[in-house]
Amino acid sequence: MSHPCALENGHQKRRTQTTRQDGSALISVYTTDGVLRYQRDEAAETTSHYVELGGTLVAEVERPFAPTGMPTPSGPGFLGAPASYTISWTTVSNATSYQLQQQLNGGSWSTVYNGAGTGKSFSGMGAGSWNYRVRACNAAGCGGYSATYSVWVENLGGCIPGFGCTLTCPRFRRVRPRGSLSR
Repeated sequence: MSHPCALENGHQKRRTQTTRQDGSALISVYTTDGVLRYQRDEAAETTSHYVELGGTLVAEVERPFAPTGMPTPSGPGFLGAPASYTISWTTVSNATSYQLQQQLNGGSWSTVYNGAGTGKSFSGMGAGSWNYRVRACNAAGCGGYSATYSVWVENLGGCIPGFGCTLTCPRFRRVRPRGSLSR
């Protein structure tokens, strides 16, 4: 199917779209004299720009789509201070790297990891609500941030139940009322 497009830089373009059996589309944009300038290939998840000089193709620039999925972060929920833990996340199609951001107690976000891995370890974390969000990136850009994942770190006075100590409640003694209650 061919569609005329609006003028671009004073030149009219022609657009074609082919839908494959798998439902993916190949969109091509040509100049009116039939020179291919751009393609978007949904099956390969790429865009290509074509540069011609004097009737000869001199360059093709192919880029992947920016990641559209969002990673899902995970980690512990509640720990005693000082805490050591790992935040990990799921992979996303087309991603070549991930950016992990951290926030303490609703403050500002800061990037604490930018790389190809799917996890980051932390140690010596003090008391507070440590929030994390992650996004997938590639050469075309980055997708949106994931939902926020929170790790609660509490100051338990150096005691973490199940790790060598037991928290106990103070003993209360039973008190008998003396006298009578009246209004």
